[in-house]
This record gives sequence, structure tokens and C-alpha cells, in this order.
Amino acid sequence: MATKFQQRHYEAIAQVIKNLRYGADREHDKRVADRMAVVFSMLFTADNPNYDQQRFYTACGVYDD
Repeated sequence: MATKFQQRHYEAIAQVIKNLRYGADREHDKRVADRMAVVFSMLFTADNPNYDQQRFYTACGVYDD
């Protein structure tokens, strides 16, 4: 079965989420961005059995604190 998403999609979405984490209201933006990372990760996991959740979270900046 072909997947809907490719590495370029994961990378682009991770960059958007990482940029959101460093907005004007940092604490609120971090919570929203981290939740977005979880939701996208669930979508990607369902789409691709080879998807690497930890790698995506790292690219999103979830572990930067």
C-alpha cells in the first residue's frame, strides 16, 4: 500500500510546528505546537508503518526544553 505522506511532508510540517513553538506567547504556543505534533504523529503512524515518531518529535522541537 502506498503512503499518502513522504519525508518531505514530515519535514515541512515539523518545521511549521517548530516555528510555532517560539511564538509571542511562548508557553501557550508550546502547548499548542506539542499537541499538534501528537495529532500529526498519530496520522503519520496510521499512514506509514515505517514512520519514526521520535525523529518527528525531535524535528518539531518537542524535546528542546
